[in-house]
Amino acid sequence: MKMLETERLVLREVRMDDLEDMYRTVYGNPDVVPFWTSKLRTLEETRERLACRIWSSEGGDGFGSWSIVRRDDNTLLGLIDLGSYRASYIVFQDAPDSPYHSLEVEMSYALGREYWGQGYATEAGTAVINYAFEDLRLRRLVNSVHSENVRSVNLMKRLGFRIEQNLHPNWVGRLYGILDNALILRA
Repeated sequence: MKMLETERLVLREVRMDDLEDMYRTVYGNPDVVPFWTSKLRTLEETRERLACRIWSSEGGDGFGSWSIVRRDDNTLLGLIDLGSYRASYIVFQDAPDSPYHSLEVEMSYALGREYWGQGYATEAGTAVINYAFEDLRLRRLVNSVHSENVRSVNLMKRLGFRIEQNLHPNWVGRLYGILDNALILRA
């Protein structure tokens, strides 16, 4: 995966030596877990998750996970992903009535609680969006969040995502964001 750099951040591949910091900031953090995953993870479960992220980033397709690292002191702040998935849990408002699911690319992210509200997620998200649209030439990105996750909803809005209600009957209260590639729209 390509390393991405911003004014304050370095987005680099997730490594196994990130384990303790990733556990502390994301997977074992009770302030972050409700917005990121279904439950608090043990250190060993975090190790397994990181191994999967490392493996998925080695596919050569440009998708995977970056560790978000603050440039000035090398502190790991969290992670950000680009991943393809079968959108079985999203019913898009403009989707035709069909029994088939679309293949989408989702940008997801999680930062440690102590790093919220400092613009890091916006900075990292902007870098990943530029990479997705300019380097990978993706058509669009999506993101799914719970409507109560106001910080993430506001982040998606700052990044330019169009926010809509998920129409899936089993995901009441979930929103999704869609960000179309403006480069394609201008072509």
